[in-house]
Amino acid sequence: MFNLKMKEKDLQKSFPFIIYNILIYNYLKKQSTTMKIIINFVLLVVIVLGLSTCTYNNEEVLYSNSNDSCDTTNITFKTKVTSVFSRNCLGCHGNSVADNNGGGIRLQDYNDVKAILNNAYGSMAHLPGYPPMPKGMSNTIDACDIKTVRIWKEEGAPNN
Repeated sequence: MFNLKMKEKDLQKSFPFIIYNILIYNYLKKQSTTMKIIINFVLLVVIVLGLSTCTYNNEEVLYSNSNDSCDTTNITFKTKVTSVFSRNCLGCHGNSVADNNGGGIRLQDYNDVKAILNNAYGSMAHLPGYPPMPKGMSNTIDACDIKTVRIWKEEGAPNN
């Protein structure tokens, strides 16, 4: 907390020393040695417990799925890829709503997805040059879902 090379008068001007001096030191001067030890011990415990409860809460870490649990084995269009598009895209790009909400872009079946796969993947992954999707929403598509579509695409996007 303090620079070890600080001079004593500089140390006494520092904010933590002033607080300690005002709140604790003057009070301790009036106490017995045993009481001073107890008070200092309690103070130390409070400080340690207070510091141990400090955490770094990163929203992405707290609320996103870990890629470690991402199952990318046996990726097929009918099972895993359609699930990704159902969860993330069909609210706007389903056949019944695409004209009104999805700019006429349909992503409901294999032929629709295959026809615009590069653009769809670029938008899902927020790659440069592609409009980020989902549009107008603060959340992004789960990293595991993006990875699933990327692997399927790299495997030639089979209709399986």
